Amino acid sequence: MMPVTPNRVSGRLGTIAASLWLGACAVKSPEVPRLEFTVSVSVANDTTTIAEVASDRSEFLEISNDAMGINFGTEFGVDSRQEVGDRLSVTPKSNSFSTQLGIISLPGADVPAIPPITLGQLLGDGVEVTDGATIPFLPSQSLNEEFAVPLASVTTLIIESGGIVLSVTNTFPVDLQNLVFTLVDNGRGGRTIDTINMGTVAANGGSSEDSFDLAGETISGDLVLAISAGTASGTAVVIQGDPGIAFGLEVLPLRVSEARGVIPQQVFEDDQKLDFPDDRIQVTEALISEGGLTLRVTNEIPVIMEIEFTLSDLQDPSGTPQTFLIDSLGAEPREITFDLTNNRFAPIDPLALQLSYAARTFDSGDEVTIRSVGEITVEAITQQLTFGRVAGVLDSLALEIPEQTETVDFPQGLDNVALAQTELVVFITSAVGFNSGITLDIRGVNSKGQTGGLVIDEAFPAGSPDSPRSIIIRPESAELTDFLNLLPTQITVTPSVFVGDGVNEEVVEPSHWVQVDSVQFRAPASFQVLEATQIQPDPIRRTFDDDTVRERISSNVRSAGVRTTIENHIPLAVGVRLYVGETAETVYTNPTLVVPPLDEPAFGVDAAPFSGGSVTASSFNTQNVTLTSDQILKLLEPVYFTGIQIAIDGTNGDVALAGSDFVIVQAGSQIILELNEDLVD
Repeated sequence: MMPVTPNRVSGRLGTIAASLWLGACAVKSPEVPRLEFTVSVSVANDTTTIAEVASDRSEFLEISNDAMGINFGTEFGVDSRQEVGDRLSVTPKSNSFSTQLGIISLPGADVPAIPPITLGQLLGDGVEVTDGATIPFLPSQSLNEEFAVPLASVTTLIIESGGIVLSVTNTFPVDLQNLVFTLVDNGRGGRTIDTINMGTVAANGGSSEDSFDLAGETISGDLVLAISAGTASGTAVVIQGDPGIAFGLEVLPLRVSEARGVIPQQVFEDDQKLDFPDDRIQVTEALISEGGLTLRVTNEIPVIMEIEFTLSDLQDPSGTPQTFLIDSLGAEPREITFDLTNNRFAPIDPLALQLSYAARTFDSGDEVTIRSVGEITVEAITQQLTFGRVAGVLDSLALEIPEQTETVDFPQGLDNVALAQTELVVFITSAVGFNSGITLDIRGVNSKGQTGGLVIDEAFPAGSPDSPRSIIIRPESAELTDFLNLLPTQITVTPSVFVGDGVNEEVVEPSHWVQVDSVQFRAPASFQVLEATQIQPDPIRRTFDDDTVRERISSNVRSAGVRTTIENHIPLAVGVRLYVGETAETVYTNPTLVVPPLDEPAFGVDAAPFSGGSVTASSFNTQNVTLTSDQILKLLEPVYFTGIQIAIDGTNGDVALAGSDFVIVQAGSQIILELNEDLVD
C-alpha cells in the first residue's frame, strides 16, 4: 500500500550548540586537556494534524475540528434540465385490416303468381258447373301442372339460407288428394331440387302451407314448380260459387355465399382500432398539435362501392367528428389522409385510436360474380401524434439526462480504510405535474482498474412549472457502501427520469420539465482501518554548511544518539520512524538513515483516550536510540532531508477522526565529543 502523503510547510534544522565556540578555540596542542562535552542537534519538530493530512483532498473530504468525513458529488445543474417536449407523443401501430363482404343478401324475388285451377276447367264443357247446381255424380279427377318460377337477373346462387313458401286453398266440393309440389332447376339440367307432399286438402275451403328450404343448394335462376294431385269422387254434389284451387308462392329473401347475376346494393361495415405501442401515455383527453393518418383502401370485390371512414375519437377544431367518404371505389386502390392537427382526442380506449368504416356497393348493372369472402383491405399508415396537452395517466415517460463523470483523487494508502456508513443524496427540481421516478446508473473504476456499480431507483412527488419544487432524495442502498469502499477514482452517473406513476391522472404539457441538480456521495467520520496504513508528511529540507565543524565533530565523536518524544492525540495507536535522505524524493524510498532501523519495531504510542465521540487526552512515548559516528554524520550533511512516517495499525471496529486530532514528533540528536587536540587549530 502507498502511504498517505499530506503537504507540509517545512521548518529549518536547529543549530548545533557551541559550534561557534569550537571554531574559536586557540588552545595550543600540548596544553589541551582530554574532556567530553555534549552537542545537541534538532532533527525533527513535527506536528501532523488530520486536517493537514486531508487538506489537499478538501474537494471531497469534509474537515472540521469535530469530525472528518467524505463528501463529493456530481454536479449537473441547468444543463440537465429536460423538458417533456415532443416526448409527449405516440405513434399508433400501423396495421392492415381486411373486411369481408360477408353473406350476400338478395331480396325476395318478384315471381309470377300461379293461376287458380277451377272445377269447370277440370271437368270440361260436358258438365254444367253453376252456383246452386247439383251434380248427381262427380267422378275423381287428376291434376298435373307446371309453372315457371324465374329469379330475375340471377344466373347462379349458392344459398346459405332462404326458401320458397307454398300455400294452397281448396274450394272444390270434394277433397284434394295426394297433393305434391316438385321444384325443378331447368338451368341445371332439370335437376329436382326438392319435393313437398301436402297429402289431402279438405273440400269447401280447406288449406295447407309448406316451404322449400334452399339452404345448402346451388341453383340457377330458371326454376319450375310442378304440381300433381287428384280429387275425390262424390254424389249429389251441390256447387257453391265458382269452386277452384288457389295457390300461393313466395320466394323469401336469400342469403347466399356466392352469386352470379346482376347484384343489388350490399352494405357491410367494420370497427377497428389502432393500438398504441405501449402504455406510457394513457389519454383521457388531449389536444393534438401535430399528426395525421393515411388510409390506403383496396377493393377486391368486382363491384364499385363507396366507403365512409369515421374516427370517432377525434373532433376537428369546429367540433365535427372526423369523417371521410371515398366514392366510386373500383379495383384501383385509393388513398386518403386525415390531417389531425388541432384535433381534440377523447378516446374510448386510452391506449388506442378507433377507426370505423361502412361500405355500400352500387348495383352492379351488369352480370358479375361476387362471393362472401370477397373483401376490402384498409392499410392504416400512422404518423406520430404529438400532443400539446394531455389529461390522463402517464406511466414512466422517459426523460434521458446526459451522464456526468467525476474524477476523485483519493489519497494513496486510503485503500486500507473501509467506510462504515455511507449516504447518497440526490437534489432534484421538478416542474412536471406528475409523480415521477428517477433511476441512477452509477459506475466507477478505481486506480487498480477494478470496476463496480449500482443502480438506484427512487420516486419523487409532482411539481409545477409555475412553482418548481426542490426535492431532496436520500435513497437507502446496501450496495452503496461496498461501491464507495472500492474507492473509485472515476465515477459516472447516468440519471433517467420517468414521468408518471401509472396510477394518478393529471395534466401535462410539453413545457413541463425536470432537472437533476446534483448527486452527492457522503460518508461520516466513522470508518475502519483494515490493515496497517502509513502517513508520510512532506520531507523537510535541512542544511549544515560548515565543513570545518563537521570535520572536527566527525573526528572526535565518542558516542551519539537520538531522543524522540511522541505525543499521540488520535484515537488510534501509531508507530513512528524518522527518515533521513539525500533528496526529498528519496527520503522514504531510499533513505540514508532510519530511526529506529527497519528491522526493529517503530516507536509505538497507544491510542489516545476517546469518549463521547472525541479524544479526551494524549498518549506519550519517549525513546532513545544510539547512533554510530557514520550515522550521526548523516545529520551533518550540507543539505539533507528528514521525514516522519506515522504508521497506523488496523482497527477491530469503527473509529472517528476530527480535523484537530494530531501526532507531534520531537526528535533531537545528542553527540558526545572528546575535547582534544583535534578540536584545536
